[in-house]
Amino acid sequence: MQTISLIREAWYKDQPYNIQFPASWDVNVFGDQQIPELSTEEIKARIQTPIGGRPLSEVNRLDARITIIIDDLTRPTPVRLPLQMVIAELEKSGVSRDSITVVVGGGSHLPMTSDDLQIKLGGELLANYRVIPHDCKGDLVELGRSSRGTPLAYNRRVVES
Repeated sequence: MQTISLIREAWYKDQPYNIQFPASWDVNVFGDQQIPELSTEEIKARIQTPIGGRPLSEVNRLDARITIIIDDLTRPTPVRLPLQMVIAELEKSGVSRDSITVVVGGGSHLPMTSDDLQIKLGGELLANYRVIPHDCKGDLVELGRSSRGTPLAYNRRVVES
């Protein structure tokens, strides 16, 4: 037998999970396991100098309705700090706090609970901004059908943005 160790429960202590495979199987784990984290300053610099566009601080749309889509808790991305920085750049341009909505795009996953949102975003973002967990059975807008006839339904807030 051969054992592959993966990380699971990223939001709950990064527990290793060992999976065993027969020795005769050719098993590979893809991806760099040692990707260095960006520093706070590196994240900020990348947000302030986007590739191929103007900085968010130059949006200058006082009437803008901004919807930011983030992933749900099934993805271990540490979105809190970059999201705070993106929002700060928007507010520098005059976008009001009331004009900003964060939609947690969970696809067909269950909507995140308040505890899940607390883990993913923290209290400051939740207390100061409109955060909407996507609900695949909730307020959707149908926008036609795919080439195979599958109904295409999207989050109303995202469509209206």
